Amino acid sequence: MRGYGSADMQSVTEVLSSPDWGWGDPEPTMWDVTTQDYGWGSDHGPAFPSYLELDTTRVGDDGGYRLLVRGDFPRLGASDAQRPTGFSLVLDLNGVEYLCYAGRVGEGVNCSTDLRARILTGYTPLLDEGYYSVLVRWENTEQSVGTMIVERRMRTTHEYHLRDSYPSAYAVGARRIEIDEILDQNAPSARDETHTNLYHLTRSIGQSLAEFCSSGVCTRITQDLNPTDNTIHLESTLGMTEQGGVYVGGVLVEYAERTKTTLTGLSRPRGQIYTIPRGEILHHDPHVITN
Repeated sequence: MRGYGSADMQSVTEVLSSPDWGWGDPEPTMWDVTTQDYGWGSDHGPAFPSYLELDTTRVGDDGGYRLLVRGDFPRLGASDAQRPTGFSLVLDLNGVEYLCYAGRVGEGVNCSTDLRARILTGYTPLLDEGYYSVLVRWENTEQSVGTMIVERRMRTTHEYHLRDSYPSAYAVGARRIEIDEILDQNAPSARDETHTNLYHLTRSIGQSLAEFCSSGVCTRITQDLNPTDNTIHLESTLGMTEQGGVYVGGVLVEYAERTKTTLTGLSRPRGQIYTIPRGEILHHDPHVITN
């Protein structure tokens, strides 16, 4: 039976795609993931939110990316002048769970919402590539809020410029992208790499500068690009627009579609007269439409 306020407007003879208990429905004997309740008159219990929605869908494997979950969170005893805390943001990959960090000093993995209890924030750890289920937990409640894709990291020219400004005695990692490892399918996972604190610091500051300047990301191609090719194979398309333009080997290439590691539907407004070799730097141009 469908009660008043049911979100599913199927006819009464059809089977609901998911349980929807509204005004007029008999209350189930117990509430669990199979008896979710979204109709008028529902009783989730005082700590159950009306909705939760994952804002972040693509992040890099090197960690430190912000996850946002929007919704109506319980205050868990916090006053209007306090951030409700006590939430866990959990990333699940085939049954293996990883906890996100709060991003606040001394809080560890104990995540908090904003003052209005509308936005929950967490920061990703180092992860393997793959499709992760994102869960929110607090007290005795758990709710799945969506799926997130973890891809190879992107790079920025700013992080290499910062590293190159340090004296040679400082271990900051590769100071030029040309001598950094190509992140193809044979490269190790970010969780298997070892870097210094200065490496991570210059990387995070470099990414922030690139975002502030809207200068776009850079990466490297993993296969030779011939003048007649319709696909560019590259380390990652993280941070690139769905359609747009890139510069590779001094050649402007516009693309129509992207996947995690390819750009397809290529056009070359200024032509390409030579083959561009594997390992060449590719710069995404976020302003190609207005250039």
